[in-house]
Amino acid sequence: MSTQHIPPSKIDTTIPKSVVQMIALGVTIAILTAAYVLCSTYYATERQKLLAEQERLLSAWVSSTSKAISLWNTELESQARRISTSELYRQFAADVGQLDSRATTQINELENPKGLPKDISILVEQIPLLRNVLMDFMNFNGMTDVRIVNKEGVTILSAMVRPNAVTPEQHDIIKKALEQRSITFAAVRGTSAGLVLDFAAPLHADLTPQQSKQELGALLLSVPVTAQISRFLSRDIPNESGLKAYLVQKHRNTWENLQVQPAMPIPLQQDAPFTQSEIPFAERIALTGTENVFSIGTQIPEQNWWLVLEKPASEILSQMRYRAYTIYGIGFLIALGILLIMGLIWRSLVSRQQKQLATHFETLYRLTQQQKRLLDGVNASLDVGLVMYNLNGEIQICNPAFGKIVGKSPEETEKETLVSLFDSTITTTLLQGIRNVTQSQKGETIEISLLKGTDIHLYRVTLFPATDVETSSEENKSAVAIFQDITQFRLRSQQQQQQQHNTITALIRAIESVDPYLTGHSSLMQEFADQVCRQMALDPKDRQTLEIATSLSQIGRLFVPRELLAKTEKLSEEEQKELMRIPEHAFSVLRYVDFGLPVTESIYTMYENIDGSGYPRGLKADEIGIHARVLAVLNAFCAMISPRSYRTAMPVEKALNILRSKDAIYDQSIVEMLASVVYSAEGKQIMTYRGTNITQPQVD
Repeated sequence: MSTQHIPPSKIDTTIPKSVVQMIALGVTIAILTAAYVLCSTYYATERQKLLAEQERLLSAWVSSTSKAISLWNTELESQARRISTSELYRQFAADVGQLDSRATTQINELENPKGLPKDISILVEQIPLLRNVLMDFMNFNGMTDVRIVNKEGVTILSAMVRPNAVTPEQHDIIKKALEQRSITFAAVRGTSAGLVLDFAAPLHADLTPQQSKQELGALLLSVPVTAQISRFLSRDIPNESGLKAYLVQKHRNTWENLQVQPAMPIPLQQDAPFTQSEIPFAERIALTGTENVFSIGTQIPEQNWWLVLEKPASEILSQMRYRAYTIYGIGFLIALGILLIMGLIWRSLVSRQQKQLATHFETLYRLTQQQKRLLDGVNASLDVGLVMYNLNGEIQICNPAFGKIVGKSPEETEKETLVSLFDSTITTTLLQGIRNVTQSQKGETIEISLLKGTDIHLYRVTLFPATDVETSSEENKSAVAIFQDITQFRLRSQQQQQQQHNTITALIRAIESVDPYLTGHSSLMQEFADQVCRQMALDPKDRQTLEIATSLSQIGRLFVPRELLAKTEKLSEEEQKELMRIPEHAFSVLRYVDFGLPVTESIYTMYENIDGSGYPRGLKADEIGIHARVLAVLNAFCAMISPRSYRTAMPVEKALNILRSKDAIYDQSIVEMLASVVYSAEGKQIMTYRGTNITQPQVD
């Protein structure tokens, strides 16, 4: 049986039209689905980044403002203790407490001691002096009322001869202050003169150690807070940001908004979200309206206040929509481009169906053009500059925002090159950036400065590879650059650094005013610390930590009685214990300051010794951080070579020998680093400026 041979020319290799359509449909669905999934994933990531950035910005404001309120509260308590701990007023309250109830209620209004019983006349003679001191204290601190009341709430001494009667709420905080033996705040109340805050501090008599404190009465103070609350709520909030800040208090069972205009507490119309000490960043109903906002808050426990910052949800959601339009628009356009390329390949392989494919591709082209116009509209709404260029500096595509940056329209810009738009330095930097990202296939960020009109603007340029390094020729390699103006951000950062520097300088002056022998001590420590850091090759963060820590190392001395700092005789055991509280005082002041560096811990542990004999925690060896060990050596050395109230300045050689003693309590490696610095040219210059000559010891 013969087999029929069919020549190749007779074999029908035409692919059925229905099969072609099914394949094309399947590929299109797969590519669009993949593009949608990738865009959705990327958008979800971008959405989380946006919310995280908003949370960081709002949280930073809430944190800094709550610290400012706490510092203000600490200042109020400090002012109150100046009177409540005064032995003069405690003795007066104790003496009045021995009188009968009738005399107690009238003692504040008595002016002429003649004709009164001897025990009362003696007290009446003291009243003018005590009242004048209270009046000066009240006026100097901007208060509206200062008075001393007994345990029954009766006024026994006031800055005013005939003060108003104690209100029930004032009586409540007086009783609470006496029961808890601590300063107690009332709810803010509205008056014709504005918002007023009442608080009470207990007065007690110190008895023997075996006896408990006897409560004599309380100090009642009233301070206007309208201006202070206004400053808290308006600090560092741009007018155009849409941010709104609130201080809310709980008065009995009602939540009240502390308004400045009009100056009065206003009850909230809906339940406030104050169920725990922190209000997490989330979307919720605004405190004083019905619109949705993103808000965050924290509690100020001393006054039972809540600090809340809100931003309209519409503003954040609009930013999300812009990002969604951009991501899905670009993703869909790329997907269509891929389909177009695949269609062209299919056309080259299946030449018999050119006409059908041409019609199909024409349809895709029109759709691509529609999507391009959509993408152009999205690009026009962006406020960051987008541009794609190659290794030759030729601009391939850009958006209107980039045109504004260089002062040209997008059409004009696409005809330019990097060389014609920027100076040689910036051009070289941008071309080097494209080489780096196309070789590494990773993004890179650089910063450049551009002149716009008469102002210099700083831009952060983020580069991404636009081509595959393995498949693109050298001349086709390109990158996408995103230009973002960060001028204002950098200015704010510099302003914050300057504010921190000014604060530290003010604290140094305050420290040196307490003890004249400390003048120049911190600056001398700082100069030696800089040289020691260079010798030890410490990184920039460690050097910055020591720079700030040396400046504030003596801050704990502000809370030590001046007579102890200037005493020339040997200190008693109790006086030595008081001086050993210096690191605790420093920690209580600095623990609320966010340096972003371990400054507070370094100062708190600088009095610890290597052998564990130091204080306040008895740490030893490696339990003590490197910063604290450096501070300990520098503090001891600078103190020994400087005069003190109880001795003259010590020679440098003797001071170093003490630091190197057999029973060494200091890190000897740091001591030797300091010695090499002291005898270096820089060290001699430092000491010469301080009025001390250094001679290099002779080597046997």
